[in-house]
Amino acid sequence: MSEYPLPYNSKRILLFVARSNFSADSLAEALRFAVGLSGGLVGHKLDIVFIGDGVTECLAERCTDNAKPYLLSAKSCGVQFFADSFSLKQREIKEERLLAECSAISPEDLSKLLKESEIHLRL
Repeated sequence: MSEYPLPYNSKRILLFVARSNFSADSLAEALRFAVGLSGGLVGHKLDIVFIGDGVTECLAERCTDNAKPYLLSAKSCGVQFFADSFSLKQREIKEERLLAECSAISPEDLSKLLKESEIHLRL
């Protein structure tokens, strides 16, 4: 595939999943949104941070059959997944329960990620 004839600048986007949604496909919804942001003409650089009650969304048991294709697509687009370590600690959730693709991020590293990002979104 050749490069698109007009230049569009990609952005570094930070997507916060800050709420808990107990529907069966809530992780799939967040991942579908991520695929849309990271794909297309521009291919934005996207990082997802699960924070607050949203850390319950990145648990391995939340990855349904509906979510798996979106997770694979997001990974292939270079999306990185993080769970806020402070939020995990507050909810007594161990890192071992996270999706394999998701790693814990310290408040200090999250601060750096915020500074590097050009656009911040919240779900």
